[in-house]
Amino acid sequence: MDESEKSSSQEYLSNAPSAMSLGEGLSALRAMRHSLRIDDAIPDKVKSWSSTLEAIENRLIQLERQNHDLICLTDQLTESNALLLDLKYQADQAEAKAIACDSGKTQFLARISHEIRSPLSVILGYADQILEDSVTLQQSRHIAGHIRQTGDFVLDVINEVLDLSKIEAGAFTLSAHETPLIPLIREVFDLFEHAAFKRGIGFELKVSYPLPETIFVDGHRLKQVLVNLCSNALKFTEKGKVSLTCWYENNHIKFEVQDTGIGMTETQLSKIFKPFTQAEDTISSRFGGTGLGLCIAYEIVEQMGGKLTVESTMGKGSCFAVDLSLAGQSYKLVEQVVHSNSILRSTEEVQQLSGKVVVAEDTKDLQMIIGAVLKKAGLDVTLVNNGQQALDAYKEGDYDLVILDIEMPVMDGLTAMKAIKSLQQENGLRPVPVLALTAHAFKDEVVRLGREGFNDVIIKPFKRQLLLESLAGWLGNDGKLH
Repeated sequence: MDESEKSSSQEYLSNAPSAMSLGEGLSALRAMRHSLRIDDAIPDKVKSWSSTLEAIENRLIQLERQNHDLICLTDQLTESNALLLDLKYQADQAEAKAIACDSGKTQFLARISHEIRSPLSVILGYADQILEDSVTLQQSRHIAGHIRQTGDFVLDVINEVLDLSKIEAGAFTLSAHETPLIPLIREVFDLFEHAAFKRGIGFELKVSYPLPETIFVDGHRLKQVLVNLCSNALKFTEKGKVSLTCWYENNHIKFEVQDTGIGMTETQLSKIFKPFTQAEDTISSRFGGTGLGLCIAYEIVEQMGGKLTVESTMGKGSCFAVDLSLAGQSYKLVEQVVHSNSILRSTEEVQQLSGKVVVAEDTKDLQMIIGAVLKKAGLDVTLVNNGQQALDAYKEGDYDLVILDIEMPVMDGLTAMKAIKSLQQENGLRPVPVLALTAHAFKDEVVRLGREGFNDVIIKPFKRQLLLESLAGWLGNDGKLH
Protein backbone atom coordinates (compact mmCIF):
# COMPACT_ATOMS: atom_id res chain seq x y z
CA MET A 1 0.00 0.00 0.00
CA ASP A 2 1.49 3.40 -1.07
CA GLU A 3 1.46 6.56 0.99
CA SER A 4 -1.73 7.96 -0.66
CA GLU A 5 -3.72 4.79 0.12
CA LYS A 6 -2.55 4.78 3.71
CA SER A 7 -3.50 8.43 4.01
CA SER A 8 -7.00 7.77 2.60
CA SER A 9 -7.64 4.82 4.87
CA GLN A 10 -6.31 6.60 7.91
CA GLU A 11 -8.66 9.49 7.13
CA TYR A 12 -11.66 7.11 7.55
CA LEU A 13 -10.31 5.20 10.49
CA SER A 14 -8.67 7.91 12.55
CA ASN A 15 -11.95 8.91 14.19
CA ALA A 16 -12.81 5.34 15.40
CA PRO A 17 -12.70 4.89 19.23
CA SER A 18 -9.86 2.83 20.62
CA ALA A 19 -12.32 0.51 22.31
CA MET A 20 -15.91 -0.07 21.33
CA SER A 21 -18.60 -2.65 21.76
CA LEU A 22 -19.36 -5.25 19.13
CA GLY A 23 -22.51 -3.39 18.20
CA GLU A 24 -20.65 -0.09 17.90
CA GLY A 25 -17.94 -1.80 15.82
CA LEU A 26 -20.54 -3.19 13.44
CA SER A 27 -22.14 0.22 13.02
CA ALA A 28 -18.76 1.83 12.24
CA LEU A 29 -17.88 -0.86 9.70
CA ARG A 30 -21.22 -0.57 7.96
CA ALA A 31 -20.80 3.24 7.71
CA MET A 32 -17.31 2.78 6.31
CA ARG A 33 -18.45 0.23 3.72
CA HIS A 34 -21.28 2.48 2.68
CA SER A 35 -18.84 5.38 2.23
CA LEU A 36 -16.45 3.23 0.24
CA ARG A 37 -19.24 2.28 -2.19
CA ILE A 38 -20.62 5.73 -2.89
CA ASP A 39 -17.51 7.88 -2.77
CA ASP A 40 -15.90 7.78 -6.21
CA ALA A 41 -13.00 9.77 -4.85
CA ILE A 42 -11.87 6.84 -2.76
CA PRO A 43 -9.02 4.97 -4.47
CA ASP A 44 -9.93 1.65 -6.02
CA LYS A 45 -7.59 -0.21 -3.74
CA VAL A 46 -9.33 1.25 -0.75
CA LYS A 47 -12.70 0.29 -2.21
CA SER A 48 -11.37 -3.24 -2.58
CA TRP A 49 -11.29 -3.32 1.19
CA SER A 50 -15.07 -3.54 1.09
CA SER A 51 -14.99 -7.29 0.77
CA THR A 52 -12.52 -7.51 3.61
CA LEU A 53 -14.69 -5.25 5.75
CA GLU A 54 -17.71 -7.39 4.88
CA ALA A 55 -15.88 -10.47 6.11
CA ILE A 56 -14.97 -8.63 9.29
CA GLU A 57 -18.59 -7.53 9.67
CA ASN A 58 -19.79 -11.14 9.34
CA ARG A 59 -17.23 -12.21 11.87
CA LEU A 60 -18.34 -9.48 14.26
CA ILE A 61 -21.98 -10.54 13.80
CA GLN A 62 -20.95 -14.08 14.67
CA LEU A 63 -19.05 -12.83 17.69
CA GLU A 64 -22.05 -10.73 18.77
CA ARG A 65 -24.29 -13.81 18.65
CA GLN A 66 -21.74 -15.79 20.59
CA ASN A 67 -21.48 -12.96 23.09
CA HIS A 68 -25.29 -12.92 23.44
CA ASP A 69 -25.28 -16.67 23.96
CA LEU A 70 -22.56 -16.28 26.58
CA ILE A 71 -24.57 -13.59 28.37
CA CYS A 72 -27.67 -15.86 28.36
CA LEU A 73 -25.60 -18.80 29.60
CA THR A 74 -24.09 -16.61 32.31
CA ASP A 75 -27.59 -15.54 33.40
CA GLN A 76 -28.69 -19.18 33.45
CA LEU A 77 -25.63 -20.18 35.46
CA THR A 78 -26.28 -17.31 37.86
CA GLU A 79 -29.89 -18.44 38.33
CA SER A 80 -28.81 -22.07 38.67
CA ASN A 81 -26.17 -21.08 41.20
CA ALA A 82 -28.72 -19.10 43.18
CA LEU A 83 -31.10 -22.10 43.05
CA LEU A 84 -28.34 -24.45 44.20
CA LEU A 85 -27.47 -22.09 47.05
CA ASP A 86 -31.15 -21.99 48.05
CA LEU A 87 -31.42 -25.79 47.84
CA LYS A 88 -28.25 -26.12 49.90
CA TYR A 89 -29.71 -23.75 52.49
CA GLN A 90 -32.94 -25.74 52.59
CA ALA A 91 -30.96 -28.99 52.85
CA ASP A 92 -28.90 -27.55 55.70
CA GLN A 93 -32.08 -26.40 57.43
CA ALA A 94 -33.71 -29.81 56.91
CA GLU A 95 -30.61 -31.53 58.24
CA ALA A 96 -30.57 -29.26 61.27
CA LYS A 97 -34.28 -29.94 61.87
CA ALA A 98 -33.74 -33.68 61.42
CA ILE A 99 -30.88 -33.63 63.91
CA ALA A 100 -32.98 -31.58 66.32
CA CYS A 101 -35.95 -33.92 65.78
CA ASP A 102 -33.79 -36.99 66.33
CA SER A 103 -32.36 -35.39 69.43
CA GLY A 104 -35.86 -34.49 70.56
CA LYS A 105 -37.11 -38.00 69.91
CA THR A 106 -34.13 -39.48 71.75
CA GLN A 107 -34.81 -37.26 74.75
CA PHE A 108 -38.51 -38.07 74.44
CA LEU A 109 -37.86 -41.84 74.45
CA ALA A 110 -35.65 -41.46 77.50
CA ARG A 111 -38.39 -39.44 79.20
CA ILE A 112 -41.06 -42.00 78.24
CA SER A 113 -38.88 -44.78 79.61
CA HIS A 114 -38.61 -42.88 82.89
CA GLU A 115 -42.33 -42.06 82.96
CA ILE A 116 -43.21 -45.76 82.59
CA ARG A 117 -40.42 -47.45 84.55
CA SER A 118 -40.81 -45.30 87.64
CA PRO A 119 -44.52 -46.00 88.25
CA LEU A 120 -44.04 -49.66 87.31
CA SER A 121 -41.40 -49.85 90.03
CA VAL A 122 -44.00 -48.47 92.43
CA ILE A 123 -46.57 -51.06 91.34
CA LEU A 124 -44.09 -53.93 91.63
CA GLY A 125 -42.91 -52.67 95.00
CA TYR A 126 -46.45 -52.55 96.37
CA ALA A 127 -47.16 -56.01 94.93
CA ASP A 128 -44.07 -57.43 96.66
CA GLN A 129 -45.15 -55.79 99.91
CA ILE A 130 -48.53 -57.50 99.72
CA LEU A 131 -46.99 -60.86 98.82
CA GLU A 132 -44.16 -60.83 101.37
CA ASP A 133 -45.57 -58.93 104.34
CA SER A 134 -48.55 -59.48 106.56
CA VAL A 135 -50.76 -56.50 105.76
CA THR A 136 -54.09 -55.64 107.26
CA LEU A 137 -57.24 -55.20 105.21
CA GLN A 138 -57.01 -51.43 105.63
CA GLN A 139 -53.37 -51.45 104.47
CA SER A 140 -54.20 -53.62 101.48
CA ARG A 141 -56.97 -51.24 100.44
CA HIS A 142 -54.55 -48.31 100.76
CA ILE A 143 -51.96 -50.14 98.66
CA ALA A 144 -54.57 -51.16 96.08
CA GLY A 145 -55.60 -47.53 95.76
CA HIS A 146 -52.01 -46.50 95.04
CA ILE A 147 -51.60 -49.33 92.53
CA ARG A 148 -54.76 -48.26 90.75
CA GLN A 149 -53.72 -44.61 90.67
CA THR A 150 -50.25 -45.49 89.38
CA GLY A 151 -51.68 -47.88 86.81
CA ASP A 152 -53.98 -45.13 85.52
CA PHE A 153 -50.94 -42.87 85.13
CA VAL A 154 -49.07 -45.50 83.07
CA LEU A 155 -52.17 -46.02 80.94
CA ASP A 156 -52.39 -42.28 80.29
CA VAL A 157 -48.75 -42.23 79.14
CA ILE A 158 -49.35 -45.14 76.76
CA ASN A 159 -52.50 -43.52 75.40
CA GLU A 160 -50.62 -40.29 74.69
CA VAL A 161 -47.95 -42.17 72.74
CA LEU A 162 -50.66 -44.00 70.75
CA ASP A 163 -52.49 -40.74 70.04
CA LEU A 164 -49.30 -39.15 68.73
CA SER A 165 -48.56 -42.14 66.50
CA LYS A 166 -52.07 -41.79 65.03
CA ILE A 167 -51.54 -38.06 64.46
CA GLU A 168 -48.21 -38.62 62.68
CA ALA A 169 -49.77 -41.39 60.56
CA GLY A 170 -52.74 -39.17 59.63
CA ALA A 171 -55.08 -41.68 61.25
CA PHE A 172 -56.30 -39.56 64.17
CA THR A 173 -60.06 -39.09 63.89
CA LEU A 174 -62.91 -37.89 66.09
CA SER A 175 -66.32 -39.39 66.79
CA ALA A 176 -68.83 -36.58 67.34
CA HIS A 177 -72.12 -37.11 69.14
CA GLU A 178 -74.60 -35.14 71.24
CA THR A 179 -72.71 -34.33 74.43
CA PRO A 180 -74.24 -32.81 77.58
CA LEU A 181 -72.04 -29.77 78.17
CA ILE A 182 -72.62 -28.87 81.81
CA PRO A 183 -71.98 -32.38 83.24
CA LEU A 184 -68.79 -32.60 81.17
CA ILE A 185 -67.46 -29.33 82.62
CA ARG A 186 -68.42 -30.38 86.12
CA GLU A 187 -66.70 -33.75 85.70
CA VAL A 188 -63.44 -32.07 84.67
CA PHE A 189 -63.63 -29.74 87.66
CA ASP A 190 -64.38 -32.58 90.08
CA LEU A 191 -61.30 -34.48 88.89
CA PHE A 192 -58.94 -31.79 90.21
CA GLU A 193 -60.81 -30.01 93.01
CA HIS A 194 -59.59 -32.28 95.80
CA ALA A 195 -55.98 -32.42 94.53
CA ALA A 196 -55.86 -28.61 94.33
CA PHE A 197 -57.25 -28.31 97.87
CA LYS A 198 -54.62 -30.69 99.24
CA ARG A 199 -51.85 -28.57 97.71
CA GLY A 200 -53.35 -25.33 99.02
CA ILE A 201 -54.11 -24.03 95.52
CA GLY A 202 -57.41 -22.37 94.72
CA PHE A 203 -59.39 -24.03 91.91
CA GLU A 204 -62.41 -22.14 90.60
CA LEU A 205 -65.13 -23.13 88.16
CA LYS A 206 -66.70 -20.13 86.42
CA VAL A 207 -69.71 -20.88 84.22
CA SER A 208 -71.54 -18.01 82.50
CA TYR A 209 -75.11 -18.79 81.54
CA PRO A 210 -76.94 -19.29 79.28
CA LEU A 211 -75.10 -22.30 77.87
CA PRO A 212 -76.07 -24.91 75.27
CA GLU A 213 -77.59 -27.92 76.98
CA THR A 214 -75.82 -30.25 74.55
CA ILE A 215 -73.28 -29.74 71.76
CA PHE A 216 -72.40 -32.04 68.86
CA VAL A 217 -68.79 -32.90 69.57
CA ASP A 218 -66.52 -35.79 70.52
CA GLY A 219 -67.14 -35.44 74.26
CA HIS A 220 -64.38 -37.87 75.22
CA ARG A 221 -61.76 -35.87 73.29
CA LEU A 222 -63.06 -32.49 74.48
CA LYS A 223 -62.78 -33.73 78.04
CA GLN A 224 -59.24 -34.93 77.24
CA VAL A 225 -58.30 -31.41 76.13
CA LEU A 226 -59.75 -29.72 79.22
CA VAL A 227 -58.22 -32.33 81.55
CA ASN A 228 -54.81 -31.76 79.99
CA LEU A 229 -55.07 -27.98 80.32
CA CYS A 230 -56.23 -28.16 83.95
CA SER A 231 -53.61 -30.77 84.81
CA ASN A 232 -50.83 -28.62 83.36
CA ALA A 233 -52.12 -25.51 85.10
CA LEU A 234 -52.09 -27.23 88.49
CA LYS A 235 -48.73 -28.88 87.80
CA PHE A 236 -46.99 -25.59 87.05
CA THR A 237 -48.70 -23.56 89.78
CA GLU A 238 -47.03 -23.69 93.19
CA LYS A 239 -49.15 -21.00 94.80
CA GLY A 240 -52.16 -18.91 93.88
CA LYS A 241 -55.04 -20.32 91.93
CA VAL A 242 -56.28 -21.99 88.75
CA SER A 243 -59.62 -21.25 87.11
CA LEU A 244 -61.70 -23.13 84.54
CA THR A 245 -64.12 -20.80 82.74
CA CYS A 246 -66.82 -21.59 80.20
CA TRP A 247 -69.19 -19.27 78.35
CA TYR A 248 -71.30 -18.96 75.20
CA GLU A 249 -70.81 -16.10 72.76
CA ASN A 250 -72.06 -15.52 69.19
CA ASN A 251 -72.59 -19.16 68.27
CA HIS A 252 -69.29 -20.17 69.87
CA ILE A 253 -68.58 -22.11 73.03
CA LYS A 254 -65.42 -20.94 74.79
CA PHE A 255 -63.23 -22.33 77.55
CA GLU A 256 -60.33 -20.76 79.41
CA VAL A 257 -57.90 -22.35 81.84
CA GLN A 258 -55.92 -19.66 83.65
CA ASP A 259 -53.23 -20.07 86.29
CA THR A 260 -50.84 -18.01 88.39
CA GLY A 261 -47.95 -20.40 87.75
CA ILE A 262 -44.43 -20.09 86.40
CA GLY A 263 -45.42 -18.74 82.98
CA MET A 264 -43.40 -18.97 79.75
CA THR A 265 -41.06 -16.90 77.62
CA GLU A 266 -41.68 -16.08 73.95
CA THR A 267 -39.20 -18.77 72.93
CA GLN A 268 -40.97 -21.35 75.04
CA LEU A 269 -44.35 -20.31 73.66
CA SER A 270 -43.13 -20.78 70.07
CA LYS A 271 -42.74 -24.53 70.55
CA ILE A 272 -45.35 -25.29 73.18
CA PHE A 273 -47.65 -27.15 70.75
CA LYS A 274 -44.86 -29.11 69.02
CA PRO A 275 -44.31 -32.81 69.75
CA PHE A 276 -41.25 -34.10 71.60
CA THR A 277 -40.73 -30.74 73.31
CA GLN A 278 -41.47 -29.10 76.60
CA ALA A 279 -40.69 -25.54 77.51
CA GLU A 280 -37.25 -26.66 78.71
CA ASP A 281 -35.58 -29.96 79.50
CA THR A 282 -35.40 -28.84 83.13
CA ILE A 283 -39.20 -28.60 83.12
CA SER A 284 -39.61 -32.33 82.41
CA SER A 285 -37.05 -33.27 85.04
CA ARG A 286 -38.71 -31.02 87.60
CA PHE A 287 -42.39 -31.56 86.85
CA GLY A 288 -42.46 -34.79 84.82
CA GLY A 289 -44.74 -35.56 81.90
CA THR A 290 -44.22 -36.72 78.31
CA GLY A 291 -44.48 -33.33 76.59
CA LEU A 292 -47.17 -34.71 74.25
CA GLY A 293 -50.36 -33.52 75.93
CA LEU A 294 -50.54 -30.03 74.44
CA CYS A 295 -49.54 -31.25 70.98
CA ILE A 296 -52.40 -33.77 71.08
CA ALA A 297 -54.82 -31.21 72.54
CA TYR A 298 -53.96 -28.78 69.73
CA GLU A 299 -54.64 -31.46 67.09
CA ILE A 300 -57.97 -32.39 68.71
CA VAL A 301 -59.19 -28.78 68.77
CA GLU A 302 -58.02 -28.25 65.17
CA GLN A 303 -59.98 -31.32 64.01
CA MET A 304 -63.02 -29.96 65.85
CA GLY A 305 -62.73 -26.85 63.69
CA GLY A 306 -61.73 -24.74 66.67
CA LYS A 307 -58.71 -22.87 67.95
CA LEU A 308 -56.40 -23.49 70.89
CA THR A 309 -54.35 -20.43 71.85
CA VAL A 310 -52.15 -19.40 74.75
CA GLU A 311 -51.00 -16.19 76.38
CA SER A 312 -48.32 -16.25 79.04
CA THR A 313 -46.04 -13.99 81.05
CA MET A 314 -42.91 -15.36 82.67
CA GLY A 315 -43.34 -15.49 86.42
CA LYS A 316 -47.02 -14.46 86.33
CA GLY A 317 -48.89 -17.38 84.76
CA SER A 318 -50.56 -18.62 81.60
CA CYS A 319 -53.99 -18.65 80.01
CA PHE A 320 -55.02 -21.33 77.51
CA ALA A 321 -58.19 -20.67 75.50
CA VAL A 322 -60.34 -23.08 73.48
CA ASP A 323 -62.81 -21.61 70.97
CA LEU A 324 -65.28 -23.99 69.28
CA SER A 325 -67.76 -22.91 66.64
CA LEU A 326 -71.31 -24.26 66.91
CA ALA A 327 -72.19 -23.22 63.34
CA GLY A 328 -74.66 -25.61 61.77
CA GLN A 329 -75.61 -27.17 65.09
CA SER A 330 -79.07 -27.21 66.62
CA TYR A 331 -78.96 -26.59 70.35
CA LYS A 332 -81.01 -25.18 73.20
CA LEU A 333 -79.65 -22.56 75.58
CA VAL A 334 -80.39 -23.19 79.26
CA GLU A 335 -80.17 -20.96 82.30
CA GLN A 336 -78.30 -21.84 85.47
CA VAL A 337 -79.14 -25.27 86.88
CA VAL A 338 -78.62 -26.78 90.29
CA HIS A 339 -75.96 -29.49 90.26
CA SER A 340 -76.73 -32.51 92.37
CA ASN A 341 -74.32 -35.28 93.26
CA SER A 342 -76.32 -37.58 91.02
CA ILE A 343 -75.44 -35.70 87.84
CA LEU A 344 -72.37 -37.87 87.42
CA ARG A 345 -72.13 -41.47 88.47
CA SER A 346 -69.40 -42.02 91.03
CA THR A 347 -66.59 -44.29 89.94
CA GLU A 348 -67.20 -46.25 93.13
CA GLU A 349 -70.84 -46.90 92.28
CA VAL A 350 -71.43 -50.33 90.78
CA GLN A 351 -73.80 -50.39 87.85
CA GLN A 352 -76.32 -53.22 88.15
CA LEU A 353 -77.00 -55.37 85.10
CA SER A 354 -78.69 -58.69 84.49
CA GLY A 355 -78.26 -61.48 81.96
CA LYS A 356 -76.04 -64.43 81.00
CA VAL A 357 -72.61 -63.68 79.55
CA VAL A 358 -69.85 -65.95 78.30
CA VAL A 359 -66.33 -64.54 78.37
CA ALA A 360 -63.42 -66.11 76.45
CA GLU A 361 -60.01 -64.91 77.62
CA ASP A 362 -56.83 -66.99 77.67
CA THR A 363 -55.00 -64.83 80.25
CA LYS A 364 -56.09 -66.30 83.58
CA ASP A 365 -55.54 -63.17 85.68
CA LEU A 366 -57.52 -60.97 83.30
CA GLN A 367 -60.20 -63.65 83.03
CA MET A 368 -60.61 -63.62 86.82
CA ILE A 369 -60.75 -59.81 86.95
CA ILE A 370 -63.42 -59.59 84.22
CA GLY A 371 -65.41 -62.34 85.88
CA ALA A 372 -65.29 -60.59 89.26
CA VAL A 373 -66.38 -57.23 87.80
CA LEU A 374 -69.28 -58.70 85.81
CA LYS A 375 -70.50 -60.89 88.66
CA LYS A 376 -70.43 -57.95 91.06
CA ALA A 377 -72.56 -56.05 88.54
CA GLY A 378 -75.21 -58.80 88.74
CA LEU A 379 -74.40 -60.82 85.61
CA ASP A 380 -74.39 -64.61 85.34
CA VAL A 381 -70.89 -65.23 83.93
CA THR A 382 -69.28 -68.25 82.28
CA LEU A 383 -65.50 -68.04 81.89
CA VAL A 384 -63.66 -70.04 79.20
CA ASN A 385 -60.10 -70.15 77.87
CA ASN A 386 -60.49 -69.98 74.07
CA GLY A 387 -62.88 -69.50 71.17
CA GLN A 388 -63.74 -73.18 70.82
CA GLN A 389 -64.87 -73.38 74.45
CA ALA A 390 -66.91 -70.19 73.96
CA LEU A 391 -68.62 -71.71 70.91
CA ASP A 392 -69.38 -74.92 72.82
CA ALA A 393 -70.77 -72.95 75.76
CA TYR A 394 -72.93 -70.84 73.43
CA LYS A 395 -74.42 -73.98 71.88
CA GLU A 396 -75.34 -75.35 75.30
CA GLY A 397 -76.62 -72.24 77.06
CA ASP A 398 -79.07 -69.41 76.41
CA TYR A 399 -76.63 -66.50 76.57
CA ASP A 400 -77.47 -62.83 76.17
CA LEU A 401 -73.99 -61.57 75.32
CA VAL A 402 -70.61 -63.00 74.27
CA ILE A 403 -67.20 -61.42 74.91
CA LEU A 404 -64.27 -62.83 72.92
CA ASP A 405 -60.59 -62.03 73.17
CA ILE A 406 -59.17 -61.78 69.65
CA GLU A 407 -55.88 -63.62 70.11
CA MET A 408 -56.42 -67.03 71.76
CA PRO A 409 -55.08 -70.55 71.25
CA VAL A 410 -57.13 -73.40 69.68
CA MET A 411 -59.66 -70.96 68.14
CA ASP A 412 -59.23 -67.18 67.98
CA GLY A 413 -62.01 -64.71 68.73
CA LEU A 414 -62.69 -63.76 65.09
CA THR A 415 -63.25 -67.38 64.05
CA ALA A 416 -65.46 -68.01 67.09
CA MET A 417 -67.55 -64.89 66.38
CA LYS A 418 -68.22 -65.95 62.78
CA ALA A 419 -69.19 -69.44 63.94
CA ILE A 420 -71.64 -68.00 66.50
CA LYS A 421 -73.15 -65.61 63.93
CA SER A 422 -73.55 -68.51 61.48
CA LEU A 423 -75.36 -70.56 64.11
CA GLN A 424 -77.73 -67.67 64.73
CA GLN A 425 -78.56 -67.26 61.04
CA GLU A 426 -78.78 -70.96 60.15
CA ASN A 427 -81.01 -71.88 63.10
CA GLY A 428 -83.08 -68.72 63.31
CA LEU A 429 -81.77 -67.92 66.78
CA ARG A 430 -82.25 -64.51 68.35
CA PRO A 431 -79.31 -62.19 67.60
CA VAL A 432 -76.89 -62.10 70.50
CA PRO A 433 -74.28 -59.33 70.49
CA VAL A 434 -70.68 -60.49 70.27
CA LEU A 435 -68.05 -58.08 71.64
CA ALA A 436 -64.35 -58.16 70.80
CA LEU A 437 -61.70 -57.81 73.49
CA THR A 438 -58.37 -56.60 72.08
CA ALA A 439 -55.14 -54.88 73.02
CA HIS A 440 -54.87 -53.31 69.55
CA ALA A 441 -55.99 -49.72 70.10
CA PHE A 442 -55.56 -48.37 66.56
CA LYS A 443 -58.72 -47.17 64.87
CA ASP A 444 -58.04 -49.24 61.73
CA GLU A 445 -58.12 -52.42 63.80
CA VAL A 446 -61.32 -51.36 65.59
CA VAL A 447 -62.97 -50.55 62.24
CA ARG A 448 -61.80 -53.87 60.80
CA LEU A 449 -63.29 -55.86 63.68
CA GLY A 450 -66.57 -54.02 63.24
CA ARG A 451 -66.62 -54.84 59.53
CA GLU A 452 -65.88 -58.48 60.28
CA GLY A 453 -69.08 -58.65 62.33
CA PHE A 454 -68.36 -57.76 65.96
CA ASN A 455 -71.06 -55.61 67.52
CA ASP A 456 -68.61 -53.64 69.66
CA VAL A 457 -64.93 -53.53 70.58
CA ILE A 458 -63.46 -53.25 74.10
CA ILE A 459 -59.87 -52.01 74.23
CA LYS A 460 -57.43 -53.38 76.80
CA PRO A 461 -56.58 -52.16 79.32
CA PHE A 462 -60.04 -50.94 80.28
CA LYS A 463 -61.52 -49.29 83.33
CA ARG A 464 -64.30 -51.08 85.16
CA GLN A 465 -66.86 -48.32 84.71
CA LEU A 466 -66.22 -48.06 80.97
CA LEU A 467 -66.56 -51.83 80.59
CA LEU A 468 -69.89 -51.85 82.42
CA GLU A 469 -71.18 -48.87 80.45
CA SER A 470 -70.31 -50.66 77.23
CA LEU A 471 -72.20 -53.76 78.32
CA ALA A 472 -75.13 -51.64 79.51
CA GLY A 473 -75.49 -50.39 75.97
CA TRP A 474 -76.28 -53.92 74.84
CA LEU A 475 -78.12 -55.33 77.85
CA GLY A 476 -81.37 -54.05 79.32
CA ASN A 477 -82.41 -54.55 82.92
CA ASP A 478 -84.08 -57.79 81.89
CA GLY A 479 -80.85 -59.09 80.38
CA LYS A 480 -82.15 -59.00 76.82
CA LEU A 481 -80.76 -57.19 73.82
CA HIS A 482 -81.20 -53.44 74.27
